Amino acid sequence: VEVGERWHRGEINVAAEHFATQFVRRKLSSLMNVFEGTSHRSTIVVGCAPGELHDLGVMMLSLFLVRRGWNVVYLGPQVPIVDLIETVKKLQPRLVCLSAASTMETASELIAVARALREATPDILFGFGGRIFNHSPELIQMVPGTFLGRDARELVDSVGEMMARLPSE
Repeated sequence: VEVGERWHRGEINVAAEHFATQFVRRKLSSLMNVFEGTSHRSTIVVGCAPGELHDLGVMMLSLFLVRRGWNVVYLGPQVPIVDLIETVKKLQPRLVCLSAASTMETASELIAVARALREATPDILFGFGGRIFNHSPELIQMVPGTFLGRDARELVDSVGEMMARLPSE
């Protein structure tokens, strides 16, 4: 978070931000691999809104969910709506979690994604989060779905609460 904030303030350049991001990405991926295949709970699809490049937050969320036993399908950054819907129809997850971390534009993309998901797969829950909602909380009410929280830990707790309310498979 601090690296991203320093980049936004112009205190570090893109190369330094990318180096730190890739270092953390490698560590998160390694940890995800440790827990892969240990799931005993429902499937959750996790990724970023169309146009969203910053995915470390949802990678961290994915790791936390996998550690709690959820079967996570991590899609990464910039997930196009059409591809997301196709994937969701094939996998039939209980929940789709998407992030809009950086801009108002990616947050507004979540509105279109949520509506398209609801139309195509009305029984699947949609949750969202990301840095932009911390800085502009008024956006939360505009996105159809459940705001999952201000950080990865809150998001994991919110996901657990949402999934607990669902009927058993």
